[in-house]
Amino acid sequence: MFADAAPEGLKPHRHDQAFEICYIRRGSLTWWIGDQTYRIAPGDVFMTLPNELHGGRHGVMDPCELYWAAFSLNPAGGSLGLSVAETAHLDR
Repeated sequence: MFADAAPEGLKPHRHDQAFEICYIRRGSLTWWIGDQTYRIAPGDVFMTLPNELHGGRHGVMDPCELYWAAFSLNPAGGSLGLSVAETAHLDR
């Protein structure tokens, strides 16, 4: 939970070969991916794809409560309880 805005809290970054999923419980955020800016509100789920450069507007993490997870897929062996075919489809 970020009770106050955190300057330099969400600098531009990417997750090598990993998806990132964020759930915003309280507060709101302004994030960007590439040329697009997104306002994320309570109840929203936000996902970035592997290797996508993203971050907070001006590098700031706005006041909020959020939960996030990053995960990688193994298309050759299946991931997240999915079959090999399902994992390969999701990876594409």
